[in-house]
Amino acid sequence: MDYLLCPQCKVYFVPKDGRATCITCREAPSGWYYTRDGKRNGPITAKELKGLVASRRLTPTDLVRRAADEKWIVAKKVRGLFPEQESPAPLPPPPAPPAALPTACVAGMGRIDSRHEARAEAQVVPDPARCVQCGICSYNCPMEIDVRAHAHRGIPIHDSYCLTCSECVKRCPRGVLSFERIPLFTL
Repeated sequence: MDYLLCPQCKVYFVPKDGRATCITCREAPSGWYYTRDGKRNGPITAKELKGLVASRRLTPTDLVRRAADEKWIVAKKVRGLFPEQESPAPLPPPPAPPAALPTACVAGMGRIDSRHEARAEAQVVPDPARCVQCGICSYNCPMEIDVRAHAHRGIPIHDSYCLTCSECVKRCPRGVLSFERIPLFTL
């Protein structure tokens, strides 16, 4: 008598009817099982499983397993079961910096050193090359202005709600923010 090794369950058996699998594997249920709301369902065919996905009755977080397997896996790990998600669209480029001011207007514009000057004629200006997007500036803004977004884009804060209280400038750990004079008159 010749014995064969079953390729599925790795058990030796005596072949009958010319089949290359043992009687245990031939009689094993085929298809898929799935759990939904803690209840085990199945066996169902792969086509029915895809139908459940299409009808949204099977989510990527539900558990599934093949009938021959013992281990349950998350449904999103089954290749080809869920449609490939599209990658998000790339972010638009930041707006172009404003045109340079004429040299006559730039003369006399410098850094602001006193708090009085800052409140009277200043704006918060970021250095985007040094910003690491930590968000500490936005977190400390009493007017809840998204200072971090301005810093990321390199855009001065022209928000009419800005109090020029300097909380964002003081709290920035990398010194990205500073006060600069507002160009009041342009030619």
